[in-house]
Amino acid sequence: MPMGYTTLTILERAFLIDGEGIKTWPVENEGKIYIIRNEMVPKHYWGQDQKEYHLLLESFKGTYALKNATKWCEDLFIKISNEESNSNVSKLIGAVVVEEFNWH
Repeated sequence: MPMGYTTLTILERAFLIDGEGIKTWPVENEGKIYIIRNEMVPKHYWGQDQKEYHLLLESFKGTYALKNATKWCEDLFIKISNEESNSNVSKLIGAVVVEEFNWH
């Protein structure tokens, strides 16, 4: 992969929320949390200044960061489910940052 002005991020999967509920995995890392959405989560739930498919939740820090981020995503998913007819195919994936590299 050629170098460029970007950051490579290694993530550890923590949870998946979809039409079937929530699935969690044990997490060995602590730190920043990324939430990744699929295209069935409408952009207007995401916020105007956010990246197209991922959201960095820097506001969740400390011991309960992952628990609070998971709750935030569950609440968002409930809102989406109540408002969107196609919500059974929506997905939100939560992941913890393991390591980041400046690639330039």
